[in-house]
Amino acid sequence: MGFTRVGGARSDHKVRLYAISTCGWCRRVKEWLGERGVEYEYVDVDLCSRDEKREVTAFLKERGLPLTFPLVVVDGSTFISGYRPEELSRALGLD
Repeated sequence: MGFTRVGGARSDHKVRLYAISTCGWCRRVKEWLGERGVEYEYVDVDLCSRDEKREVTAFLKERGLPLTFPLVVVDGSTFISGYRPEELSRALGLD
């Protein structure tokens, strides 16, 4: 799956964002991360191939997560669904 890397000064956590290209909340998460200098990688799921979409769906189902976007995964174990700045700050140690 083709993730796009966005560099940042804060790279102490592995941050992965599953987004939809036309989603306003997804854009807000990208902006929020960028404003705080957080390095992350993202994929716009709606622009993925059918097989890649199945892969994302399977990833979410295996973890009991809803198929909603944006979804931020921090260090492979913390899952934040939606635009939740307070939760992001806490997970990234920014508070």
